Amino acid sequence: MASVQQKGKWWYARFRIDGKQTSRNLGIESKPSLKKKAIALAEKLEQELRKGAGAAKFQNTLRGAYEEVSGTPLPTAEVATYIDQWLESKRGSVEEATLEYYRANVGGFQTWLKADRPERIAINQITNRDIEAYRSHELTRLSPRTVNHKLKTLNMVFLRAVDDGLISSNPLKGVAKAKEKAPNVRPFKLEEIREVLAIADDEWRSMVLLGFYTGQRLKDIALFRWQHVDLALKKIRFITSKTGRQMVIPIAAPLIEHFGTLQSTDDPHDYLHPRAAKEVLKQGKTGT
Repeated sequence: MASVQQKGKWWYARFRIDGKQTSRNLGIESKPSLKKKAIALAEKLEQELRKGAGAAKFQNTLRGAYEEVSGTPLPTAEVATYIDQWLESKRGSVEEATLEYYRANVGGFQTWLKADRPERIAINQITNRDIEAYRSHELTRLSPRTVNHKLKTLNMVFLRAVDDGLISSNPLKGVAKAKEKAPNVRPFKLEEIREVLAIADDEWRSMVLLGFYTGQRLKDIALFRWQHVDLALKKIRFITSKTGRQMVIPIAAPLIEHFGTLQSTDDPHDYLHPRAAKEVLKQGKTGT
C-alpha cells in the first residue's frame, strides 16, 4: 500500500512494486495540511505502476492525478528555460570557468533536443530513451570521456528538477555511461623536463620549476604572489583557486635558489609571473 514521506520541501510517494521499493517526488509541498492530498496522489500512481504503465502514460497519469488532487496544474517548465535558470543559479557559487564548462556541456543537449526532439518542450517530457539517444549522437563526434562529462552535468540539472518538484524521477537514472578507454597518461620524464626548461623563457622556466616542485595547478602557479612565499620559514602558503583549500608546502632547496634569481620587489602583492597572471586575469582560464 502506498505511503508518503517528507523529504526536504516535498512529499514523496513510497510503494513496493514487484518486490522493489520505489520512491517518487509528488511535487506537493511537505506541509502537514497537504498530507491527505499527497497520499491520494501516491495511491493513484501506485495503481498505474502496478498496471505496468509506460513512461508517457505514467507522466500523463501523474499530471491528471496531481491536478485532480491539488486542484492546480502540475508544476512544469520548458527544458531550455529551466537549464538557463539552473546555470544562472550556479553563478557566484562556482568559478566563471566552471560555469562556462557547464554551459558548454548542457548547450549541446539543448541544440540536439531542438533538432532531434522538437516535440520535447517541457522538462517532464524527457525520458531515459531521449538521454540514451543523445548519448549515442554525441559519441559519433566526441570521446566517451567528454560525453560522460556532459551527462554528468545534465544529471545535476535533472536532480535539481526532481528537488524542485518538476519531475517525478531523473531521466538519467539507469542510463549507462559511455565506455571509456584507459587514458594513456604518464608523468614527464626528467630528461623531458630538462628539454622544456632549455627552451623556455624566464617566466615559463619559473612556472615549470614551481609546477615540478609544488605539484600545483597551472592557474595557481600563474597567480602566485610574493606574499605566498615565506623564505624565512622556507614555506609556500596559499589557498587553491579551485577548491579553496589552505596549502602549506615546504620549499625545496633548488626552488629557494631559483627564487633568489627572480627580480626582487618591495610589494608583497606583486605576482611572481606578471605576464602569466595578466593573461589568466584577462581570460579567466589558463588555456591561452
